[in-house]
Amino acid sequence: MKESAVLFGSTRSLVGVITEPAAGSARPDAPAVLILNSGLVHRVGPKRLHVRLARRLAGLGFTCMRIDLSGIGDSRTSSSTEALYQRRLSEVREAMQYLRENHGARHFLVAGNCSGALLSYIVALAEADVTAAALINPQARRPLRYYLRLAFKHPAFWRRLARWDQWPGRIHDARKWFTRFRADADHAPAPARGTPEELQSLVERGVRLLVVNCEWDSGYDRFQVADRERLQALGNGRIVLASIPGSDHDFNLVSGQERLLDIVQRWAASL
Repeated sequence: MKESAVLFGSTRSLVGVITEPAAGSARPDAPAVLILNSGLVHRVGPKRLHVRLARRLAGLGFTCMRIDLSGIGDSRTSSSTEALYQRRLSEVREAMQYLRENHGARHFLVAGNCSGALLSYIVALAEADVTAAALINPQARRPLRYYLRLAFKHPAFWRRLARWDQWPGRIHDARKWFTRFRADADHAPAPARGTPEELQSLVERGVRLLVVNCEWDSGYDRFQVADRERLQALGNGRIVLASIPGSDHDFNLVSGQERLLDIVQRWAASL
């Protein structure tokens, strides 16, 4: 495979890395892949996850582009006065245009972790050329079930419980957790995305969705438990749900990374 750094956008101030398949192995029917930033983590992704993902997919014949949105990594800050996600959407559109002009892309797969998952979803809704989206650890309001699961099922809980000298600190942590849960439940704004109407529009358009959550990610309780049956019924085979046992949000364990890469690779190969 071949990798190259590129500048794109109207002012050529945005940076991306293109990972191309080896000569003769490219799939002309495959969508071009855009891998979006996770929070403020630059284009390599958490623990170099985006690098490994791009190379895995390039091995399947996909042309991949890992990008730095404005103000992240090597991309310059933007002077745009657009709202944040509108500006991010515009920047992703510029990356799509670069792939059209320089790599003959006709349709796209967008992927991202955490905030990158939300942006991928927004792009899928806005752009008719997006035919697939891999949403890794999409976030939602934290339900009480998440805090109870974190408290009583996480292996670290029982180790801490056995250390009597740390109980004052544990009580303090429990109070902080309860305060945070109340803030999430009482003051968080209503979800602006993920409505049945939005999902139905994607399904009717033929967009394929992959939703993956780590076991210790807060979105797990919504997408893999509370909404699982609804999403499967609504998706009619076009929404695939998967979870990664034992992994945290940032994929600190190599085993969690490997499981994610295998899940995305199998799903992408089936498109």
